[in-house]
Amino acid sequence: MQLLLSTSFFDLCITNDTKTFYSKASEIYRFGKGFKDNPLIQDYIDDIYTKLTNIIFKNTNFLLSVWNKHMCSSLKTNARSNPSEYLQTFSLSEKRFQEILKDISPQSEEVSEEILGRKLIKLLSLRISHEIFRTSFQEIAEEKELPRKALELDFNIADDIFNKIVEGDSQGLYHKIVKINNHQREISYISPFIIFEHCFEDDILNDTVSDEEKEFIKRKKSSVQKD
Repeated sequence: MQLLLSTSFFDLCITNDTKTFYSKASEIYRFGKGFKDNPLIQDYIDDIYTKLTNIIFKNTNFLLSVWNKHMCSSLKTNARSNPSEYLQTFSLSEKRFQEILKDISPQSEEVSEEILGRKLIKLLSLRISHEIFRTSFQEIAEEKELPRKALELDFNIADDIFNKIVEGDSQGLYHKIVKINNHQREISYISPFIIFEHCFEDDILNDTVSDEEKEFIKRKKSSVQKD
């Protein structure tokens, strides 16, 4: 619908891929309507990243236990017994962590915070497992010809990561990850309108705005006010 109303919106859509489109909308939202909520969401992201850094990313003992539990039994008998040189170099930057969070599709299930939070942490654990396997275990696995077992190992490692993450205050963790999810879901939902509204304002400045655009904006604003 919006594509037919605004030439500038149409041009913007065909010159940007979907990821760039939503990234720009997200940034506009953070400095606009979402400015008040964004610091709190960022605090939740920082809290989860700090927790994972301490118990997973920099916890060589945990990574070694994962190795001993899953990798050694999967490798041939001449597998190296001490993979510390790989595990000690594992790191996950906060930037990469935020990218992983954004790559998890926002969930919209009408379930309790605990159930949704548990599902989100499960998804996060799988992504982290993949990251650990890709950066720390894959080279060893490839040496031992394990590509066919990679997916199985990914899921096995993810289970251990999930159990480690939810130790302690799991309810607090679920609350934070659900709030992050809801924030991302809202941005995803309104992103097309955010960009369209930006184009609408540009059209006004450039004297190219149409009556149809104005009518669409009126209806959209009226609908939001009623909600």
